[in-house]
Amino acid sequence: MAHTESARILGENRSGVSGGEAEITTNDVGEWTVTYVDVWPEGQLADALCTDLLDAVGVDYRAEPLPDGVRLTQPGQYCFCVNFTSDRVHVDGGEPIIGTTPVGAYDVLVTESDASSLEILLEGDSTQ
Repeated sequence: MAHTESARILGENRSGVSGGEAEITTNDVGEWTVTYVDVWPEGQLADALCTDLLDAVGVDYRAEPLPDGVRLTQPGQYCFCVNFTSDRVHVDGGEPIIGTTPVGAYDVLVTESDASSLEILLEGDSTQ
C-alpha cells in the first residue's frame, strides 16, 4: 500500500483486501516527479503506464509492442534483436551485421539500424 499524504493518486485497487487503496501515485520531489506503482501490472496496464510516462517526459519509443519473447536493445550505434522463442522472427528495416533474418529460434540479430525503424513479426503471427 502506498502512503499518499502528499502524492496524487492516479489509480486505485477496486477489489480484494486492498480495495480502495491507492496503487499508482505520483509526487513532486524537488525538480523531479516520481511515480510509484504498488502492483505488478498485467501487460496492458504496464504498456499504458510506460507509454503515458514516456510521453510525459518526451521520450521516443516503439509504438508497436514486440512479440512475446523478443527483445530489442540499442546501447549505441548497434541494435540487438534477441529471439527467446522457439519460432523464427522476421525483422524488416535493417541490414544484418551479425545473424540473418528471419532470426532463428533462440538466436540474435545485430544491425546498425535504429530500433524504432525496425518492423518485427513472429513467424506465423499475422496480428503483430
